[in-house]
Amino acid sequence: MHIDFLSPWSIIALVLIGWGVLITLHKKGLLPQKFEVSGPMLLWRTDHGKDSIAYIAHRFRPFWKKAGILCIIVSTMMMIFTAIYIIATAILLIKYPQIIPTDVGARETVLFPGLALPITYGLVALIIAIIVHEFSHGILSEAEDMKIKSLGLAVLAILPAAFVEPDEEEVKKATAKSRMKMFSAGPTANILVFVISLLVFTYVLLPFFAPNA
Repeated sequence: MHIDFLSPWSIIALVLIGWGVLITLHKKGLLPQKFEVSGPMLLWRTDHGKDSIAYIAHRFRPFWKKAGILCIIVSTMMMIFTAIYIIATAILLIKYPQIIPTDVGARETVLFPGLALPITYGLVALIIAIIVHEFSHGILSEAEDMKIKSLGLAVLAILPAAFVEPDEEEVKKATAKSRMKMFSAGPTANILVFVISLLVFTYVLLPFFAPNA
């Protein structure tokens, strides 16, 4: 009997079995102390990195406080744009269902017309986005006097993740403006990295892929 371990159902079964083992070990207290299973997430908490984030936040506090205001503005604009985009796309798909792609390769993703990149590049981009996102939350949290309780890595089902956990009591005591700065820092940092990456790709890397005139 041949079993294809790379088939979708085999992967799902292996993931479920793996999570079942982790949950059992967690309930029996057999996982290392810094590991925790919470629903579909495996968390690894650490104190490493807290001092570095606090130093960066407090060393340049005036800058971060002003940048936090910009983060609120950018995040608000992006939420409005995203809502409009989703509504407009839904209307188009309802009116013109034939535009929905029916044959999309699983191993490659098209970044620009004529240029397909392996899906592993997308995973690298995801990891970078996660790190930038969470460190930005942490820096603004410290800059707004909300101490970081812990930080660490996580796995959501099979996807990599990271987190920065501020002290809940200090978050509750903080002003609404300070909380908005902290929450909006991550998305704004991701947008900034995207814009910089797009400029580098367009003006530095893309010419190497362009056909010779």
